This record gives sequence, C-alpha cells and structure tokens, in this order.
Amino acid sequence: MKKRLLISALFIVLLVTLASAADTLSITFTSPDNTDFNGYFLSLAFGDALFKDTLNGSSISVPKIPGEHAFVALLDSSSTPAIDYYGSKKIPAEENNPNFMVFPVGYLQGKVLDTEGNLIPKAKLSFACFSSITVEYPEKTDGIGFFSVKYAPIGTCSLIASSGEAVGTAEFEIKKGEVTNVEIVLEKKVAGSALGIYLLGAIVLIIILFIILLVSWKWKRKPKPALESLEEIPVMSETGVLPKQTQVILQTLNDKEKSVVQFLLENHNHTSQAKIRYATHIPRTSLARVLEALQRKKLVEVDKDGKMVEVKLTKLFLGE
Repeated sequence: MKKRLLISALFIVLLVTLASAADTLSITFTSPDNTDFNGYFLSLAFGDALFKDTLNGSSISVPKIPGEHAFVALLDSSSTPAIDYYGSKKIPAEENNPNFMVFPVGYLQGKVLDTEGNLIPKAKLSFACFSSITVEYPEKTDGIGFFSVKYAPIGTCSLIASSGEAVGTAEFEIKKGEVTNVEIVLEKKVAGSALGIYLLGAIVLIIILFIILLVSWKWKRKPKPALESLEEIPVMSETGVLPKQTQVILQTLNDKEKSVVQFLLENHNHTSQAKIRYATHIPRTSLARVLEALQRKKLVEVDKDGKMVEVKLTKLFLGE
C-alpha cells in the first residue's frame, strides 16, 4: 500500500513539473562582447507583462504567454549609472528556449544653445552614428532646447544642429552604461562668402561649357570628304595610268575600300593605318573591317610591328 502511494505521489510531482515546464519560457541572453550577465538586473517587457529579476547567470525562465510577442530586454549593472545592454526580439509561441541577443548601450543627453547661452527649442538635429543596431534618434530638440537618447548604441557619433542660418556640430563617443552629455552652440553662417563661392563656380562652369560647345561647333563645320561621292572620283595612280586588271578590280570595291586604295596609290602604294584613318575619316573599327576585307581579296597586305601597322597594295592589285 505504501509503495503504491509513493508511486502515485511521484507521478503527480512529474505531471506538475511537466505542466510547469510547458508554461514557462527559458531565455538565454548573449551579447557581442560575450558578457556573463550574472548579477545583472533584468527588466523584460512582453505583451502586457513586465518581468523584473536579478540574473543568476545568463539564462532565466519567465511565464509563457500564448502567441507571438515582441520582447524588449534591459540589462543593468549596479556599477554603472545607466542601462548597460538593450535588445528586442520577436519570439514565436512554439519556441521554448530562445537565444536573446542584447547590445551594449549608454545614455545620451544634450542641449542646443545660441552664442549668448540661450537654449534653442525645435532646433534641427542630424545624427551620424556607427552602430550594429537601429535606433530612432530625435530629429529636433524639445520645446525647451534639450534632447536625449535612452539606449544609444556604443561607438562614435557626429551631430549637426541647425536653426535658421545658424549651425553647430559636435563629435562624441557613447560608452557602455555611461551618461554622455553633449552641448552644441549654434553660430551664424557667413552666407555672403558662401554665395560668392557658388557664383564663381557657376561662372567657371558656364565658361567651360561655352568653350566646349564652340570647339564642337567648329569641328562639325570642318569639311570632310563625302564617301558617297567617291564613285564619281576616278582612282588614279602616281603615273596616271592603271592596268586593266586593276581597273576591273576597282569596279568591285565599295566606297570605303576605294578611298583606302586611292590613298595608298597616292602614297607610293604603302602607308600606315593611322595615316589612312586620318585622311579618310573612317572610324578605327570600320577601317579595321575594310582592311580585313581587302586582305581577303588579296588586294592589300597588313604588317604589324608593335603598335605600328603598315598597309601596302599587293602585286595582284597593281597587275605586276
């Protein structure tokens, strides 16, 4: 009888333990700097619940609430004046042992003043901070002239404040668990000198554009030989007489090929590819194709010596 009662008691304890485990969430906190959170005070908000406790290690069990919730964790060490770590995470209902990443943070507070020491309300703020987490920084000072960031990620920051034509800047560093105070004094911009620089730059730019347009216009007006009319220009050699074979071959050439052959005949039957391109105004890639076509027809020979390319008429074309 006693044995049966003992087994029943153990069974009841086991059921209670299992039911209790199913109703709790075991969270393990980690950080980029691998901090041991033993002794840190935890404030954990999720749903409508707020759980507070001192950690004994880096893990803790909290009551489980049905559904997916956004958890916000704050971890504070008694040795620092401000919150040391901050993190947020959505935890699905089916997850029972999540890892929760928190990041080192500090507290930032500041004010914006004019040169006479008066606070400037609603001054514009522009933060540039380098951190691993996204934080919503204030865009303006409050109605008095102050601003603050409760959980500012550690690292260096620069801040530009402005109001009207007055501007001020500050650079500072956020340290873990520390309070950083920033004070920015706005000074009037020298609008006249800046305007003068802009006007001078605009005038120089206009002059450069005018010169470019003038050169381009003159280049377009420069007369170039019309390839379309080359068929009407007879191809002549230095002697003024071409063999019949050469004359027959010429009838098979297109305008660009004829212009290349004409230039070669006028230059002792050989010259450089660069001179042909300059004289005929045939683009580089088009001239290469023309020379390849004349090579296939056995009318020219192309010799390459480094960057120098020599072109000459063949004996077949000259009827020799």
